[in-house]
Amino acid sequence: MDGEICAQDLEEMEIYERRASSLGEIWERGPWSSLSRWALESYLKGDIGKALFLYSRMAELGYEVAQSNAAWILDKYGEHSVCMGESGLCTDSERHQRAHFLWWQASEQGNEHAALLIGDAYYYGRGTERDYDRAADAYMHAKAQSNAQAMFNLGFMYEHGQGLPFDLHLAKRYYDQALEADPNAKLPVTLALMSLWIRNNYADSSLVHFIDSLPEAYPKVEEWVENVLLEEGNATILTLFACLITVLYLRERQRRHAVAAAAEIPAPHLPDDHIAPN
Repeated sequence: MDGEICAQDLEEMEIYERRASSLGEIWERGPWSSLSRWALESYLKGDIGKALFLYSRMAELGYEVAQSNAAWILDKYGEHSVCMGESGLCTDSERHQRAHFLWWQASEQGNEHAALLIGDAYYYGRGTERDYDRAADAYMHAKAQSNAQAMFNLGFMYEHGQGLPFDLHLAKRYYDQALEADPNAKLPVTLALMSLWIRNNYADSSLVHFIDSLPEAYPKVEEWVENVLLEEGNATILTLFACLITVLYLRERQRRHAVAAAAEIPAPHLPDDHIAPN
């Protein structure tokens, strides 16, 4: 496995190193610090299997950072992570389940990002059965720790009545909270509020039905969305962007029809005394 990571971008490795350090800053204290350095060095050298093994051993001892890092490697590197299952290498299902279990352990120790990923796992059915109710619970847990993405996701679920009651007022509240927690969320929040405006002003219209039908296409475009638009495959922004384009198109068509109607010249109407006799 030493060669599997060689082509990975060095910048990504540096980002991972900073992330691991900021999550727990475990490198300078505790009896496991040398093991942590060994795991990180193995990762940076491209030995993903050894890094996963070391993080997994520390995860078994209850270290939250190790739980998060092991789960992250399982999710990101898939079969290259050399996960061992019941009969050899892990199947995709076993790998997802193990990552899910590790994320859950980390979330129980207050890791908001882990709680967010648990919500994603339940929402999309990754490594577990799809369960909107549990997804909402996990997002609530992450939201309680001021996670802006979780707030946005809760707004989306309220807007669509998924795992939470259909409530446009609460949807707007959570969208607004997401923007307050993270100013970088301005674009998705703006598009989300546009979606709410459409629902309030065009209830039961074909446009609202079109918005609601878009999530059914997510599995078909998920890989494109993940590679081109969204880092974690969340297609919400793509949906809302499509809604915005649709609204602009409808408004433009309405404007053109109004202009065309105003430009029509009524046919001349002859007075009765100009009608030719029989």
